[in-house]
Amino acid sequence: ERLFSGRGATPDFSLASAVANVQRPALDALVSDMLAQRLADAESKVADASVLPSYAEVQQRLSSAVWSELKQRGRADIDGLRRNLQREHLRRLAGALLRPTPAVAADVRAVHRQVALALQTQIRQALKAPGWSAMARAHLDDSLSVLGEALRAPLVKQGV
Repeated sequence: ERLFSGRGATPDFSLASAVANVQRPALDALVSDMLAQRLADAESKVADASVLPSYAEVQQRLSSAVWSELKQRGRADIDGLRRNLQREHLRRLAGALLRPTPAVAADVRAVHRQVALALQTQIRQALKAPGWSAMARAHLDDSLSVLGEALRAPLVKQGV
C-alpha cells in the first residue's frame, strides 16, 4: 500500500505492537464481566454444571498460561513479547481489584483477588531462583510491586 501511495516502503515494523493489538482484545474478553455473567448463567442451562468451566477456573488457567515462565526452572529470561502480555494481564487484574464495575458480582472480585494472591506467591518464589536476566528480574520485581499495591489499596466502592 505504501509503495503505491508514493510514500515508499518502510522496513520499520513493530512486531510487539502488532502482537499487542491481538492480545489486548483477547485479554479483555477473558477478564470481562460479561464472560463471568455468561458462565454463571450457563450453570442453570445445563443438567450437570460440573462440566462447565467456572469463571474462577478460566482466570486460574489464564494466569497460569500467561505467567508460565514462573514455573519453568532454569530459564533465565522472559522475552519482550511475553513481558508485554504479562503486563497487560497484570493491568487488567489490578484494575479489576481496584475499580470493579457496578455490575460485577462479589464472587468475581473474590476470584480476581484469589488469582492475584496466587500470582504474588508465584512471583516471590520465582524471584528466589537464580539465573533470571536483569530485565526479567526487573519485570518480576515491578510486577510484584504492582500486585502488592493493588492488593493493599482500599476498594473504590461505587454508590456507597
